[in-house]
Amino acid sequence: HAYVGSRFITRDSGDSSGSSRRDRHRLALAPAIKNATDVLSRSSAAVQAAMDFYQENMWMTLVSCTTKLDDGTTYVITGDINAMWIRDSAAQLNPYISLAQMKEGAPLLRPLLEGALRRQAQFILTDPYANAYTIDFDSAKNTRLNRGAFVFTGNYEMDSGAYYFRFLRRLTEAFPKTEVLQDKTVHQAARMMVALYRQERDHCLHASKYVYPR
Repeated sequence: HAYVGSRFITRDSGDSSGSSRRDRHRLALAPAIKNATDVLSRSSAAVQAAMDFYQENMWMTLVSCTTKLDDGTTYVITGDINAMWIRDSAAQLNPYISLAQMKEGAPLLRPLLEGALRRQAQFILTDPYANAYTIDFDSAKNTRLNRGAFVFTGNYEMDSGAYYFRFLRRLTEAFPKTEVLQDKTVHQAARMMVALYRQERDHCLHASKYVYPR
């Protein structure tokens, strides 16, 4: 399998520093983080301990693992690994969907979530067999392991596509008028994953030539 997806990546112009881009992103998120957290913390005194943990960890994860790219998509790393897993990024952002429905969090959180879905779709179209991607082109090149271009790990894992569909469903249920429903790339990625599942369903009947590792 070979899919060319460089057209989906928009390079940052005038700023090659990833840390600077993340700093700007964190500053932009700060008001939404504070407002949504303040509202939740007033809901009940009984949840204060949980809220303390929530404020320290959940928001820290959001601001340290997500980066808004110049094309409006959101790049989500997993922990300290500079790569975006479809499964992990969907799971990481899932808890924030309900917060994005609050008026305090909607202006910044909703675009962040929708941008992550668009980024997932763009990555899927570069290689639907891969499970993790990077915006650093060819930084993980290893032909034997199906790595290269924007593919960080070339493992075919069935749950990657399942998490993409789950994230898409959750977002569209929360925001029925979201523009991602009209996004051609999101539709193309969905069709691609359905076609891939159908093909791999009959893998043992030689419908697919995929092997890992080579």
